[in-house]
Amino acid sequence: MSQYDCDGGSIWGIDRQGIQSMLRRLSIATGMKFSCHSFRRGFACNLHRKGLSTLDIMYLGGWEDLSMVQRYTRSITFDDCLSHYHQANG
Repeated sequence: MSQYDCDGGSIWGIDRQGIQSMLRRLSIATGMKFSCHSFRRGFACNLHRKGLSTLDIMYLGGWEDLSMVQRYTRSITFDDCLSHYHQANG
């Protein structure tokens, strides 16, 4: 399967390796260090901050159950994520 297979059932037609490659290029271009995990955590925190329900976030993020989404949105706010990011990359 190609990295950009629109029929592969992956988000925006990009598979896991395509997303990792895109994030790696973004990290190099911006000089900011992050991982796929921090991207997903930030995704959940930002959507929760914007008012989406944890169930909506679960479906959009592809989690199979609510436990990880609830963990992210309960224990880490968007501002917390941003603060941790700045401390790690400051």
